[in-house]
Amino acid sequence: MAIIEAEKLNLKYNHLNFSLLGNLYTDIDNMKAIKNFEIALNLAMTNADKSTITKNLYDLKAKKNNS
Repeated sequence: MAIIEAEKLNLKYNHLNFSLLGNLYTDIDNMKAIKNFEIALNLAMTNADKSTITKNLYDLKAKKNNS
């Protein structure tokens, strides 16, 4: 339900939207989660945002490799 509502926002150029989708898709569809985190990382402007998104990506990829 939350994924559907988040996708309806259609905020194409907002890294927070893609980061939210990445978090929502985590453990549901990890490939979509990774894709959304990668888009968020490309759109992020601040080092703090980039660091948080990079950590999310790293953690998700590590989880994927361990399963």
